[in-house]
Amino acid sequence: MVNCVLTSVIPPLSDDETTVSLPATIKHLLSEASVVDIAVGYVSVEGLDELKKLVQANANLRKINLIIGMYYYAGIPKSINTKVRQLQKEWESRQIGSVWFVTSMQYHGKLYLFQNGPDVDKAKPYKAVIGSANLSILENTQRGQYELGTTVDNATALQQLVEHVNELKEKCCVKVDDDEHLQKLRIVSEQIKSLNGITDVFAISQDQVNFYKRQKASVHFTIPIKAPAYEHRFSINRSDFARSNINVCYGAGRLNPAGGYTPRSWYEVQITVSRRITEQPGYPVDRPFWIITDDGYKFEAHTTAAHNKQLTAFVSENNDRVFGRWIKGRLATAGYVKPVDKVNDDTDREGVITTEMLENAGMRNLVLTKTSLQETGRLVERNWNVPQKQTTSDELGLLDVWTAEFTN
Repeated sequence: MVNCVLTSVIPPLSDDETTVSLPATIKHLLSEASVVDIAVGYVSVEGLDELKKLVQANANLRKINLIIGMYYYAGIPKSINTKVRQLQKEWESRQIGSVWFVTSMQYHGKLYLFQNGPDVDKAKPYKAVIGSANLSILENTQRGQYELGTTVDNATALQQLVEHVNELKEKCCVKVDDDEHLQKLRIVSEQIKSLNGITDVFAISQDQVNFYKRQKASVHFTIPIKAPAYEHRFSINRSDFARSNINVCYGAGRLNPAGGYTPRSWYEVQITVSRRITEQPGYPVDRPFWIITDDGYKFEAHTTAAHNKQLTAFVSENNDRVFGRWIKGRLATAGYVKPVDKVNDDTDREGVITTEMLENAGMRNLVLTKTSLQETGRLVERNWNVPQKQTTSDELGLLDVWTAEFTN
């Protein structure tokens, strides 16, 4: 029944000529089969990305099912939930398969089953891989986690595995986009790594966030996040917003005193608020205020520039990047975009934040809501008639507390 033993290739184990690589074997089988069934406990963003590439590259593929077994009761990271829904949408549009959640148990199996045939109905199983490997085995970076598996090519055993997958799918699973039957699925917000270690940005618990939300007053403002449609990400027309606000890094760089322009950081963000909003009663002006984000961060902010049109963080350094690290970091953590190290190298503009990303993430608008609370914070001395007298003060005072969340 067992054809050969497969292992991870991690020295000092399994680093000689006799080693049969577990990830390489699965990738090879994925590249040639016409029908593929994968049933695992856990997946990873990188593993899902690699699976997507392998499926796209296999011209012979007619059907694929990915069954994921361990998230329904424990909760699923937002980034993974985003990726599996994107995969489901793509496979469904191509009519080649589906992604499923196991909802009736905690399924911890690891099975990769491969079939071939002239069409789906006539496909026959010819190889399976079973063992300890979740979908992260497809990642191209080695994590140091050693996995062990075997191939199965016995006809009787393969047919039993086909029946196992079919029964699992029919009796225990729902598709990942079946919201009606996934109401109990808890989406877990992940820590935004880009905010780690930023001075004056504090992580708080969800219980604290909920406390602040319960103190809401009646004053709130909805600020649109201006971004281009994906097809307009190269546009130079101001009305398309390809270079403004959240994508300011794709516009002109910062003027360098020595001549020329210095490229802006991808995380640099300017939130420009229209006068229609800033001139409404209650809009925060002249004094900093605390912001409590819905995903558990706390920092001071203030409104600056003419007519208080710029909303920015009020921190010790890199204040033009805190909102960027929060907004763009949130999108990146959820799997909608990858951070760009050097904007000038992003020739395909894949790092541009688009309306489609914001829409899918539920982030088209930033909603600021005043609470009934005040807390001690740093003050700023401001005199718009004499800009050079606008200085940050070491004096502490009571500042209003606002909550910040997103909506479509």
